[in-house]
Amino acid sequence: MKTNRGISYNEMPLFLSVYSWYDDEEEGICLPPAACRAGRCRLQTTAGEHNMIVLVTDENVREAAGVYAWGWRASHEAFCTPEFFVKHTDVYQLEYLKKEIQNGKSFFLLLAPGPVGVVSVHGPLLEHLYVLPQMQGRGFGTRLLRFALGQGAYVLWVLDNNRRAIGWYESWGFAFTGRAKRLSPALRELEMARRGPHAAPGVHERENGI
Repeated sequence: MKTNRGISYNEMPLFLSVYSWYDDEEEGICLPPAACRAGRCRLQTTAGEHNMIVLVTDENVREAAGVYAWGWRASHEAFCTPEFFVKHTDVYQLEYLKKEIQNGKSFFLLLAPGPVGVVSVHGPLLEHLYVLPQMQGRGFGTRLLRFALGQGAYVLWVLDNNRRAIGWYESWGFAFTGRAKRLSPALRELEMARRGPHAAPGVHERENGI
């Protein structure tokens, strides 16, 4: 598949060989391969490969940055200029992820069995949820969202022109808090939080920036 910019997503490398396992009783508990062979893996793809989520470290940050870069490009290509994309090279995205991790954000990489998605969690804030374009529609985004919620995240920011993502988050119980950040004259980020006690305005300390 090619985008309207001529980028071939099928040419992207899937290059990770790190594995982690999940107990049937408690998600997030790592199990040895023997437990996996005994049928105690949490998830499987239709092809039978194992799904696993691992913490992004110095050892796999390049793989995470690769997934992030391609997912970010696909989600922004409809409204960003070519000049804007030129600035956001793979090296730029790698350094950006490293800086975010240094600032205390935890990034997680979804493997199936190669890297297919990424998400970050920082306290209540959920960010950077991206899935490789050619791997979308297979439940990987849902897997990452569920994982982030399980880590205690309940707040996120979404572009106001991304109606598809907004509808998806609403289906998971997120609602607008009324806070926004203006990115340009024509574009804003809107804050959403899960309904209930977390959905009140002011759930996150950022200024609205309008």
